[in-house]
Amino acid sequence: MFGCLFSLFVALRCLGVVSCWFALSCFVFGVWFCLWVWLYGCWCFLFGVIVVSYVWSRPVLCIFKERRVRPESEPFVVIRAKSVEVTQVNDTRFVGVIEGFFALMGDLDYLTTSEGRVDVYVVCWFDDAELDMSKDFRRLRGVRFNGEVSFVENKQNGKRTYRATFEATQAKLT
Repeated sequence: MFGCLFSLFVALRCLGVVSCWFALSCFVFGVWFCLWVWLYGCWCFLFGVIVVSYVWSRPVLCIFKERRVRPESEPFVVIRAKSVEVTQVNDTRFVGVIEGFFALMGDLDYLTTSEGRVDVYVVCWFDDAELDMSKDFRRLRGVRFNGEVSFVENKQNGKRTYRATFEATQAKLT
């Protein structure tokens, strides 16, 4: 890249198109700009400035308790959410929010108990936007809700709509 800039500098000067000082200042600015862009790219790569966010509308989520010894094969709760948003902070940290969800199956109130707050979960769902069914599986592991599960109760029918924020340590999102 610097060779191209230097060649342009020499060509413009030899043709007499520009003065020596103008060509030299253009060359210096070009070198400075290329160096700045390269350093900014390295900084973003090293410190994770570029944040990736994913959003799914109306997914059905299966939540399992994460167990190392005997992994669970049946989810303890299945929910339908209005939306799920997951943001990748770095390679081992994902944060997100599940908006407007309710239970289709299981005990959703466990998440709000003292045992449920400290437990670790696996959350799985299928991406309806993906046409290839062999590639539509999504998963979050090491999910902790950190006590951030809240609900609003409908006074007329007594149904609860929940909202939860979470952190996860591992994800398969694409």
